[in-house]
Amino acid sequence: MNEKKETSANQKKNENNGDGKSKTQDKIPTIPIKIHGQYLKDISFENPNAPASITKLKSTPEVSVNVNVGANKIEEMEKNSYEVTLMIKAEAKSEGKAAFICELTYAGAFTLGEIPETSIQPFLLIECPRILFPFARSILGNMVRDGGFPPLMIAPIDFHEMFRKNYPTSEQKTGNA
Repeated sequence: MNEKKETSANQKKNENNGDGKSKTQDKIPTIPIKIHGQYLKDISFENPNAPASITKLKSTPEVSVNVNVGANKIEEMEKNSYEVTLMIKAEAKSEGKAAFICELTYAGAFTLGEIPETSIQPFLLIECPRILFPFARSILGNMVRDGGFPPLMIAPIDFHEMFRKNYPTSEQKTGNA
């Protein structure tokens, strides 16, 4: 008799959650994206006042960081393939003199699945840079450290806000947003 109860309990378990998925999980749409690769396109580090910039450094340098994102279609690959580039430039000054200047262009090759035409540009300039950023930040931090300075840890970037400022909607342009 115990065997029968266990079987009933197992049947109930399989009916409710037999495949390990919840019922809502099947309804969540996913945007298929294929990442073909991520790579360093260009890198530069200048320490124009070395060794004085390191040996006579009295305070933490003031650092300014500029970030830009770009995307270009890759014709040689499958449909909806793009190269997304993340360009980061960091300049540090100490006592009015340049401590270091570093520039990095990090890129990825992506193929997007079937998404609406109006969603392609935001996806390329928001989601793809989010994927690339942690890797680019790590390379930049190591480059600054290898240049003799404390590693530069750039705060996370809000690529959505950056996109919104660079590509305002028609409502934002007219002041209705």
